[in-house]
Amino acid sequence: QRLCRRASPVRRRGAMAFAQAPKATQPLPSRSVPASVLRMMAPRVAKKAAGIVQSDSFEFTIFVNLAGGKSLGVDVDWVDGKSLFIKSVMPGALDDWNLKNESKAVKAGDRIIAVNGYSGNASIMVDECRISPELELLVRTKRRPAESASGNGDSSPTAKKPRLDGATESLYAGMPAPDPEKDKSGGQRAKELDIFSEPAVPESQRLVIFLDIDGVLRKLEGHTIAINGEVLPLNMHGRAFAPEAVRALKFIVHRTGAGIVLSSEWRRNNTLREEVATALRAVGLPPMRGSTGVFEVREEVIVGKPTAPDREATTLLRWEERRAREITEWLLEHPGVERWVALDDIDLGRADEVRLPDTRRMTRNLVRTTADEGLSMSNAREAVERLLKMAEVGS
Repeated sequence: QRLCRRASPVRRRGAMAFAQAPKATQPLPSRSVPASVLRMMAPRVAKKAAGIVQSDSFEFTIFVNLAGGKSLGVDVDWVDGKSLFIKSVMPGALDDWNLKNESKAVKAGDRIIAVNGYSGNASIMVDECRISPELELLVRTKRRPAESASGNGDSSPTAKKPRLDGATESLYAGMPAPDPEKDKSGGQRAKELDIFSEPAVPESQRLVIFLDIDGVLRKLEGHTIAINGEVLPLNMHGRAFAPEAVRALKFIVHRTGAGIVLSSEWRRNNTLREEVATALRAVGLPPMRGSTGVFEVREEVIVGKPTAPDREATTLLRWEERRAREITEWLLEHPGVERWVALDDIDLGRADEVRLPDTRRMTRNLVRTTADEGLSMSNAREAVERLLKMAEVGS
């Protein structure tokens, strides 16, 4: 069960800042410096702490439970790539939160700037919203939150507020007391859930990923058509890759250092091939090592009786066998490769039944995806295990 991170990301960033403080050439101000001196040293900070300078945005945290398959119920725009701009709130878990927490209600025009501790990458934040049953959302709004949002509901003029008018007041007055144990446990949970928390493995020429696109990085949804054995959607205008699938591919490379070789039919077209290269560069993946060659199918490969073959099954098997030979040729041209996997949504293992003597076996190296879901984290972990733990596969 996934745990929702309760440790405040803001406090963790603050802790990091204080850890770097000893590098400064000047010591930090004393916690008991009179307000008049602070105003001389940093007038903007003093005025802001005294409530004179007003921020044009405010942040607050909410917790949403999506148990039982409930939807979040929000329409967002994440074109900036860094946050989720809320266009509208619809019936769902977020609307339920608003009904119970009017002082911290999330409305159209607000922005979600962090999800379960992840920030700065809208694609990862969207992915987290899709797969996590519990969400901790950091929201930024231009609306001033009600005083009751602080938890005590005291909005009177006598409510305790930070001051800088006394010698005993601190620059850090009003901040919650540090809790080392909570910060440590929260940081540990965040590290466990962050699949990229460990340093990336250096690129290895010994490891290779043969990458299909449709059904792997790109989900096959709706009506499809088979062309030369390749199952393609009828609408080729929407060629967007699934963010979670690209993230899973990045995880494989991050953990193994394996290089990517394009084995998809997309390699036949320069525009499509460049689209793949651009998408991989956008997430920080190294350039592809190339692509497999293009062979002709073997007409003697038949499913069923030679006089009355199963045409659809025969076409698919011929295509699978052809791809196996194309992968084999690339491996023969690169003898330094010791371990490899093929990410594909079709069963390349069936090619083993009709393979030529010099064609490599596919079954033990195939990580098969589901066409309408694409490459999942489960597939990615399987690929990592095969690349790092399996013995070198021969013929």
